[in-house]
Amino acid sequence: MTSMLIHKGLLGRVHKNVAVVALANTRIAWAVLRRGEKFAVKGMPLAA
Repeated sequence: MTSMLIHKGLLGRVHKNVAVVALANTRIAWAVLRRGEKFAVKGMPLAA
């Protein structure tokens, strides 16, 4: 429920794609912190 309120507030301020990336980054950061592991980037970036 709380995440829905955050989504609606964020979507009111920024473009949908920006909100999606911001939420994905937050989920990755939370998972890394929760597990206590270092984040390892895999693959090549799409844009240079």
